Amino acid sequence: MKKLPKRILIVGASGTGKNFLGDKLSKLTGLKVYDLDDVYFIRKFDKPRPKRLRKGLADKMAGRKKWIIVGLHIFEWASSAFEKADLIILLNERFLTEAIRIFRRYLRRNGERKTMESLLGTLKLIRDDYMCFHHHKGKGKLVTKDIKSKYAHKTVVLSSKKEVERFLKQFKA
Repeated sequence: MKKLPKRILIVGASGTGKNFLGDKLSKLTGLKVYDLDDVYFIRKFDKPRPKRLRKGLADKMAGRKKWIIVGLHIFEWASSAFEKADLIILLNERFLTEAIRIFRRYLRRNGERKTMESLLGTLKLIRDDYMCFHHHKGKGKLVTKDIKSKYAHKTVVLSSKKEVERFLKQFKA
């Protein structure tokens, strides 16, 4: 069994499985999972936090001794998490897989009445996901390239559910 680092950053577009992998790694390691959405939003998926407050909160989160942080990787205010991470896991799924997962999440959340997400908002998220992470000029695509270059020594790229499962197997007893 391979030993996991104490600071793990899991990043990727919406629908790539960041929270799923974070929860699995948390069960294996006992590390607490923190979500960058909690920095971005005052009320989850509803009311964004003012930009001037985000960096301080993200720095505080990344300043802890042990953590798993999950979230989108296109925000400059989350840079301290990249610097302090022992391991960066970049999830890079196919667009169709992400779109299906986003839509399933919408159906599940509305069925459980956990959120008031609208169908139009969900379709916009899918469109934005494509434009940011899959279009050749998208910001997410460019930032992903920079991460792979700048943090190559501590970055693992996982591009499918099978790769995630293989990755997890190396840490199980």
